[in-house]
Amino acid sequence: MPVIEIKLWEGRTRAQKAAMAKRITEAVVEEGKTEAEHVHIIFSDYDRSNWAIAGDLQDHH
Repeated sequence: MPVIEIKLWEGRTRAQKAAMAKRITEAVVEEGKTEAEHVHIIFSDYDRSNWAIAGDLQDHH
């Protein structure tokens, strides 16, 4: 059972996440030779101010 976690900055809509989930699931089914019902995707939304890149906290927008 593939479990895929996607970490994002806050702000994506439910529709955007649904579209991403569909396309990612299709790719995993095709390339991973598995069934769609076995693919689990977890979206984790983070406030930009809780994310650091190269040691620098990102600005809150």
